[in-house]
Amino acid sequence: MATGAHFSLDQAAFGVECSAFYRFGEKDMAIQWFPGHMHKARKEIRKIMPKIDMIIEVLDARIPYSSENPLVKELRGDKPCIKLLNKADLADPQTTKLWIDHFQAERNIRAIAVSQEQPAQI
Repeated sequence: MATGAHFSLDQAAFGVECSAFYRFGEKDMAIQWFPGHMHKARKEIRKIMPKIDMIIEVLDARIPYSSENPLVKELRGDKPCIKLLNKADLADPQTTKLWIDHFQAERNIRAIAVSQEQPAQI
């Protein structure tokens, strides 16, 4: 029976293998949870990134921070990036404007609020 758990989650978002350590009696047991397919995808993206001129990242306008993938920021470096805040029709317009301003304050980033319900605006 597990008597306690210690989670080592630092750098989890950047693809470093992460562990959960569980104590079973006198023995600690490490469980790796960073899936192999995610590690493989990260390696493939890193390999092709030098051939890419610009990144288009689609985010949910209702939760832009939570829908961002931190690997994109790490791997794109200083390449130009367009962040499409999709579902803008479902998000608060004032908050969406604040997010657009926040993203555009970063170097080489443009942010645009869009909605698939209004394809003509895209």
